[in-house]
Amino acid sequence: MVFKYIIGCFFGRDIDIIYSCLRYSYFRKKFSKMKSIKITLMVIFTAVLLQAGAQTEFKKVKSVKNIKATVKVLNENMTVLVPDAEPNQRYTAAELPAELKKDGLHLIICGDLGEIPANVRMIGTPFKITCISITKAEQKKYKLSKRSYCIK
Repeated sequence: MVFKYIIGCFFGRDIDIIYSCLRYSYFRKKFSKMKSIKITLMVIFTAVLLQAGAQTEFKKVKSVKNIKATVKVLNENMTVLVPDAEPNQRYTAAELPAELKKDGLHLIICGDLGEIPANVRMIGTPFKITCISITKAEQKKYKLSKRSYCIK
């Protein structure tokens, strides 16, 4: 009865015709088929988006050496490197070891800067790390096992 009242608010006098049509199983079956088609399309669309987002290759713009940067943890899945010389710039590095994903950690990094692809919104400039160095003070402060990391 509540359903009949809600539909009546939208369609006025034709409520009895609409309500009687909805009661028949024919329309229910059509609706369930349409619903399964929508769900299938959503799954395919999501798979395509995930595949597009999984591409980690980027166009190399230039190589950089000995950049002092600070690790900034935005949330548990997003960590960026902020260069000390350019605090408005952010680098995203997929190769950053889990041990170094600590907010405020100061690093010296070397690697390749990439270009953000057209029509893609990223949290920072793509950065492929080749070497990471850490000072003794930072190693003691964050209780890290190594001071130097080389990633190939």
